[in-house]
Amino acid sequence: MNIQARKLSLIEYLVSLKDDNLFEKIEESVLELKGSKLSVFTEEELILRAKEANLDYNKGNYSTQEDLEKESKNW
Repeated sequence: MNIQARKLSLIEYLVSLKDDNLFEKIEESVLELKGSKLSVFTEEELILRAKEANLDYNKGNYSTQEDLEKESKNW
């Protein structure tokens, strides 16, 4: 499905919504996203970040899936 079709599908869904609470939640989420500043990286920045990530990994500076699952149980 292309972007235009997805937009139309979303618009149709929103128009058909009857639940005011759900609409408010959607509206708040959209406005929150609109207000946030998403970072856009240059190719050089992405390469640098990848190199830094590889260095961290090679040094053992990472968490396993198991570590993250254990940590998330304490949230």
